[in-house]
Amino acid sequence: MTSNVTYDLSEISSLEFIVDGDVINSEYENGFSQFYTSGSNTNLEVFQGNITVTNYTLDNLALTFSFLRNDGIEISGSFNGTVVILDGE
Repeated sequence: MTSNVTYDLSEISSLEFIVDGDVINSEYENGFSQFYTSGSNTNLEVFQGNITVTNYTLDNLALTFSFLRNDGIEISGSFNGTVVILDGE
């Protein structure tokens, strides 16, 4: 990720947004998917959208996002905080 860059959905290889989950033994579990690029419920799949990274450093990640799901629901929001990289990538 690069600061001040917008990434369109076509540039994002994998995407899943989960709420109300836990990190257990370095794995994310028990959450509810709100949207993803591919999954078992086609209504939750996104077909349009982007993520804009406004700041990316070792200490801070700030971004905004907006996606449109197959069922017509638009989901948008922002994040500003720290991120723990679990797999070293």
